[in-house]
Amino acid sequence: MDLSPFQLADTLLGNLAPLGDLRRTREEFNVDDLDRLEAKLVSALRSIGVLRNAFAPINILPREILAHIFGMLAFDDTVPSSFLPDLSIRDDPHLWTQVGHVCRHWRETVLAFPFLWSTIDSDSALAALTFLDRSAASTLRVYLRDAAYGSRYSPSLERARFMQSIAHHSQRFAEMHIQPKFRYGSNIIRSLQHPSPKLKALSIVLNIGKDESQALPTLFDGVTPNLEQLTLANFTTWPGNHFGPNLTHLCLLAQHARGRMPTDDFLDFLQSAPKLQELVLVDAGPASSHAGASDPHRIIALDNLRTLQLGNWTAPETVGAFLSHIALPKSTRVHIWAERCSHTIDTLTMAVPADLVRLQPFHGLKTIHCTARPTTRGYPQLLSVVDGALVFYSTFSATTAPAALASLFDRLDTRALEELTVGIECAPELAWQPILAEMPRLRTLTVLRRPSRPLLAALCRGDTLDEALCPLLERVSIIDDTVLSTVRLFLFALDRAECGLPLRELNLYARTCSSRLESELHELGQYIERVEQLKDNPVDVERLAAGWPTEAYEWAMRQMATRRP
Repeated sequence: MDLSPFQLADTLLGNLAPLGDLRRTREEFNVDDLDRLEAKLVSALRSIGVLRNAFAPINILPREILAHIFGMLAFDDTVPSSFLPDLSIRDDPHLWTQVGHVCRHWRETVLAFPFLWSTIDSDSALAALTFLDRSAASTLRVYLRDAAYGSRYSPSLERARFMQSIAHHSQRFAEMHIQPKFRYGSNIIRSLQHPSPKLKALSIVLNIGKDESQALPTLFDGVTPNLEQLTLANFTTWPGNHFGPNLTHLCLLAQHARGRMPTDDFLDFLQSAPKLQELVLVDAGPASSHAGASDPHRIIALDNLRTLQLGNWTAPETVGAFLSHIALPKSTRVHIWAERCSHTIDTLTMAVPADLVRLQPFHGLKTIHCTARPTTRGYPQLLSVVDGALVFYSTFSATTAPAALASLFDRLDTRALEELTVGIECAPELAWQPILAEMPRLRTLTVLRRPSRPLLAALCRGDTLDEALCPLLERVSIIDDTVLSTVRLFLFALDRAECGLPLRELNLYARTCSSRLESELHELGQYIERVEQLKDNPVDVERLAAGWPTEAYEWAMRQMATRRP
């Protein structure tokens, strides 16, 4: 007789009801019988659970969609980026596999789609080999790093058999990132001898001693035709490797001064990478002893470059010499930084070449923010040009500021400038006049934490000027001028009014404000349309460079801070 599941359950419950009679139960059953009965019932309940899971909305989805959802877990934001990956961040790369323990359907799904197992991470060598096997023919993202146990590291990449197992699959590599903590990295990369035609991203950050070769050995038999993103630390040359044709992202880090390429060879390499979109050179680049190319007129056009970042070069003038040999489109974002500079006039102003004709980001500047190095963490000395705004932070003194300003503004075309912020030790009035004379479209002037008198005096007519400078100037802000002279403010406002160029707005912030100062500022209203005394220090005048600190800067600083001696 066939019974439905419900009839079967009713029959079972009916048969179990008499078991309430303890004497009868002992006569008909023993403990072993009850254990077997309980096991069968548990198995039945498990089967019912499987049936119940089948009705869950997510399990009604086709397996392909379910696998895609699992892929979102496997490849979420915790996966290192393909360019400038930081393998020191220890998020569990295998956490997503717990979905396979939820139910049989999910377990069968994760095992049926090899692409879910395509991330090979040596943080757990055993898991890496399991992933390698289950990934079948999928393209691979490989992360080679030493295993971490709390704050301690274990040299887990010394096992030759493990490395051979990884290297055997080079035909499937899409990304390869090598960042060991110990100095056996050279042995690791020598195992990568077979072609890798699918490789798109490669990063190698090794600890190399000064007595070791700075030349990268030939990798993948020199066959990486689709490589797009390359990061190399410590290596100065790479003979036998053909990295250039399809490169879109390049980062070179921490090159020893000995063995760097001459400028001609470095320019040759850049010329071999016409698709380059991002170039990051931190304590790296052409040899400083060969700052210029043999042909002083040689120019390499980087027409597709979106970002150029140059950090911690040996000398600012070396940066200027390098920039004099490249041409950049208007849209390129330029960041040049240095943690330390010599205390001379050769600050980062010398990083700007004398001829800016081919460096279009410096053309048509609308904003210049020139101030002392901020105290904000993560702000080195910086020269940044982004979307028509030049931001310059450096270390100045009263003796070096005039020459540094002259050096900077002599190189810049400021005819389209509309906004100027000055926050360094001001040059004298006569030094400012030729600078301001080249700013006919200036509308906004801010003096930040420095004496405003030289600038205001330079804007007035006098023995050397028949006409007031900056005829479109309409807004002046003076922030925290501890030696502010209201007499100078009156003379400035009066002179602009008499020229028919009255100010529309004056903003003033002073740490202490007397009733006398308030009265004098009120009287300025007869010459200036709006005079406002700010009650709080406006933090927004500290114009931080757009997009700074960049991911490349933060990545490079982390790498250099964690390098072992």
